[in-house]
Formats: sequence, C-alpha cells, structure tokens
Amino acid sequence: NQISRRGTNDFHAGGSFYWSPAELSSTYPDQYDNFGNLNNLNKQDNGWNYTLNAWAGGALIQDTLFAYGLVSWTQTSSTTYSGGGNNTVTTSDQPKWLLKLDWNINENNLLEFTAISDKRDYESALYPEYTVDGEQVQGPYGGTSYSNFGGEAYILKYTGYLTDNFTLS
Repeated sequence: NQISRRGTNDFHAGGSFYWSPAELSSTYPDQYDNFGNLNNLNKQDNGWNYTLNAWAGGALIQDTLFAYGLVSWTQTSSTTYSGGGNNTVTTSDQPKWLLKLDWNINENNLLEFTAISDKRDYESALYPEYTVDGEQVQGPYGGTSYSNFGGEAYILKYTGYLTDNFTLS
C-alpha cells in the first residue's frame, strides 16, 4: 500500500527504517499428517527483511503548486525447508515510489498529476534436501526461478468548478 498526501504551504519531511533480523525471528511449528509423517519442516526456516522509507512535501509555489514524494525500499531474504525434497532460498527487492503534484491554476481549476511504482523482483534458488541425523540438509544447487510483479501508473486529473452546482472532472 502507498498513501498519498497533498502538499501544503509548509514543507514537511520524514523517514523510517524497519529491520527484522533472522536471529530474532520465530518459525512455525513442523507440520505432520495424521500418520505422523513430516509434511513441512519449519523449524529450520529463517529469514530477514528491512524497509527504508523517506517522504517530503510542500509548496513549490506558495498557494499554487504543491508536491509530495515518497520512496520506500524493502529487501527480504528467506530460507525454507519443505520436508518434501526441496529447499528454497528466496530474495526480493521491492522499490516503491510515488510523486504527486497539485497545481491550483486558479480558484476554480485544479490539475493533479500522480505517478506510482510498485515493482517487485523475486529470485528463488532451489536445492534438493537430504535428511542427515533427523535434520534437513541443503543439497547442491538445482536452479533459479525469477518473478517480477507490479508496475508503474501515471494519472493526470483535471477538476473544474464551472458553477456552484456543476463540476467537471
């Protein structure tokens, strides 16, 4: 999700950083079928992620032209053991950005421009699994799969307040 704001005559900016290290993460319990056979070996799963955010907004021309921008970068890495023969190491890069410009042409006409990107790239390395002394062990490299999601959107919107009862948008 991305939340947009309108710029104001006052300039405001901010940022945040969130980090979840693998050492502080918990895992789901192992899953077994009704006969006691292991379906999912979760106790060896691990992963980490971080998100860095920065935003700023304010007037480019007081009372007339306003801007708001947001940049967010998330990176993740996870290792999963299925218990069913495959081990997966997945990394992802998730850069997002948003730009919003509001131009009050005059008191009855407004032009808005919004640009958004939420592209996400995933890379998963696959490894066969082996059981050694009751623990799943990662085997030799078996290949990589790549996935891309998201995209960019550009929106231009005009609003004209033509009369007290008629608005064109």
